[in-house]
Amino acid sequence: MIRSTLLLVFGLLSVAACKKKQEPELTPIPVASAPAPAQVASEAATPDPIAPASGPAGSAAAPPTTPPPTQQPAKRESIDACCAALAAYKGSGRPKKVKDQAETGARVCRGAAPLVRDGKTSRQAALAQVRAASPGVNAPECQ
Repeated sequence: MIRSTLLLVFGLLSVAACKKKQEPELTPIPVASAPAPAQVASEAATPDPIAPASGPAGSAAAPPTTPPPTQQPAKRESIDACCAALAAYKGSGRPKKVKDQAETGARVCRGAAPLVRDGKTSRQAALAQVRAASPGVNAPECQ
């Protein structure tokens, strides 16, 4: 009798503890940024009483135009030197354990190299994965 009562109490407590809590709703917070286009248009239509008139009356001065900033092509990074250094461990005179770790790191490196070239991941993130896969290998190209 006591055993079944305890089982029932602990069962109810575990169900109550696992009950999913309702998440609060997120409300967007207005951010003070650029004025609305309608506000800008109405400000442009009303002349500034303090500004001196330039040119004949009724002609609007054109706002100065600035050329859009040119984007530099993304620098293509590569971890190919690290992959080659890890592959070179295979023919070295190092212990088998180090060679096996270098081979594991080389496999990870070959998988991550295209992602780095395409810009889908950073060079540092890929090298961190390679170093984690080959803890006993200290290749300077992978630092």
